[in-house]
Amino acid sequence: MKSIFKSHFRNDLAETVINESSISIHQSGYVNYLYQKKANLGTDFFSHIYYIIDGESEIICNDKKFEMIKDHVYLFPANSIIKREQGGETEFLF
Repeated sequence: MKSIFKSHFRNDLAETVINESSISIHQSGYVNYLYQKKANLGTDFFSHIYYIIDGESEIICNDKKFEMIKDHVYLFPANSIIKREQGGETEFLF
């Protein structure tokens, strides 16, 4: 398998983990929050991956605040408590 790990610093362990890992997507979708301030995005046995298409949002995951901004990807671990606290219109894929 050709390496997909690109970095300025070489890390053999990280490269091995990334190249030998696989991802299964059990649920996916598109969400457009239109000025909804608070929302619970769920808690379950799976990790959550969010790609912000447009806008920005403030997420609290396990009591730690994250500013989610356009064109960034966020990975939240399984069994997390994820809440959207505030933000304007935000579009994202999950």
